Amino acid sequence: MRKTFGLASVLMGFVAAVNAHRYRNSQDTTVTSVDRSGKKFTVQSGFGNSIYNTTDRTVFRVGTTPTAWTEIKAGSKVSIIYHLDGDTHIADEVLIVY
Repeated sequence: MRKTFGLASVLMGFVAAVNAHRYRNSQDTTVTSVDRSGKKFTVQSGFGNSIYNTTDRTVFRVGTTPTAWTEIKAGSKVSIIYHLDGDTHIADEVLIVY
C-alpha cells in the first residue's frame, strides 16, 4: 500500500510539473508603450500588438543582472517568458536587450 501511494504521489508531481511547463511561452519583440499605473506594457506582435501584465513576481533583467520595472520603456527590445491566464498574457520574466 505504501509503495503504491508513494509511486502515485511521485507520478502526480511529475504530471503537475509537466503541465505547468507546457503553458509557458516566450516572445522576442519591441515595447511600443508602457502603462506604469496599470503595471502592463504593449509590444509589437505579429500583425498587431499584445499587452503583457506584470505581477509582483515578474522578474526583470538586463543580461544576467536583475533590474526594475522602471527600466521597461517604449522602444526597448525585450524577450518575454509568459503564461496565459485565460486570454491575458502574464509576464513571468522580462529580459531587456540593449
